[in-house]
Amino acid sequence: QDSQNTLKIYVRVGSEYVSPEQQETVYISSQDVITLIKGESDKKLTAELVNWNAISEGFNFVSKDTSIAKIASQSTNGIAYIEGISKGYTEVLITHTATKITKSVLVVVGENAREIEEILQEKVYLSTENNTISFNSIGGSTIAKIKSYNLPISEYSNIQWTSENEDVARVIPNGISATISAVGEGITTIIASHPNSINAIKFSVFVGIDYETPEETGQTHYRFCKA
Repeated sequence: QDSQNTLKIYVRVGSEYVSPEQQETVYISSQDVITLIKGESDKKLTAELVNWNAISEGFNFVSKDTSIAKIASQSTNGIAYIEGISKGYTEVLITHTATKITKSVLVVVGENAREIEEILQEKVYLSTENNTISFNSIGGSTIAKIKSYNLPISEYSNIQWTSENEDVARVIPNGISATISAVGEGITTIIASHPNSINAIKFSVFVGIDYETPEETGQTHYRFCKA
């Protein structure tokens, strides 16, 4: 079944910072999976910014497939209510004006609670704990990890890790983990997937990019810097 959920990890390489107080990457935190019964319209989904001390207004929630689930209502301070429309799987994409790092939440809709429980116990799906990784210099490397649910250990070797631009970042797969190496300045995407999973994990990689996020505007500015 085609993957429907993505989760991005941004990797920044570079030792120079525009704003000393903004040392850590700003990213969105929320739950990885939300479940709904068909017809339910008041399922609450919350999000927050990490490493951000200013006003957090600027959130936006979008359903990838509104025939499965739609946003019943939302506010810019990080609260949305999801409505289950029909049985299936989709994702809600969460964005914020203070960061280009997005958060995807897998949405599972069932006819009843028992069906949802069966889905979560039988279907293969993936998640990750943290969608942010930072490096101080080009040439460094780190381990990216995912969690797999209902996937036999014997199938770990079939988890695929791919980089869309190996001139920016390269990946060496090792089952539910992989070594990511920063090799050049730019932006790329690394995807972890399995043929039997209902979702995939997408890691968006920034290499050699410095940034500042003015508190008074909430706008994010990026520039390339030498490590």
